Amino acid sequence: SSTGASSYIGGIVGNATGTTNKVANIKNCTNASDSVSGANYVGGIAGLVNTGLFSNCRNVGGITNSKYGAGMIGRVETNITIQSCVNNGDIVGTSGSGGIIGVLKANSTGSIDANTINYGNAKNAIIASAGSTTEFSNEATSGTQDQTLINQMLGVAVQAKANATAGYMDLRIISSIDTLDYEYI
Repeated sequence: SSTGASSYIGGIVGNATGTTNKVANIKNCTNASDSVSGANYVGGIAGLVNTGLFSNCRNVGGITNSKYGAGMIGRVETNITIQSCVNNGDIVGTSGSGGIIGVLKANSTGSIDANTINYGNAKNAIIASAGSTTEFSNEATSGTQDQTLINQMLGVAVQAKANATAGYMDLRIISSIDTLDYEYI
């Protein structure tokens, strides 16, 4: 777990402050710790980002904060692009918790694509707070479960019962967020 008494605490990086010419590129990373906690602006991946690109990032740990915590980023200063990122951690805070972003500072810009999803519990499913005149495109979704996967599992369960009645052996289900495979053993 990552813990700090101050602000800008992240599961991967605390303060990722790229400038207009220096973009903080954070790609293909997973925060697998059980928790990340701090005072303000706590993120499963980063506490603070000035200008950044987050791609294929995943947070599985819970976030605990006093103000503006989120599954991906606690605070965005200028510009952020988030692509194909997933938050599975619950966010607990006294003020402004977001599934993906805690707070977008006034006049910040960027986007969150449709492949980004929040499965964690948070007061605000995607973004907790956005400053005035923020130009931002948000296509992210939020949900507790993938209904397609649930339907597939129910279908497998019905087939398993029929096969068990016919005398087949046990069923082993091999699953992930993206796929569901099964085999008879």
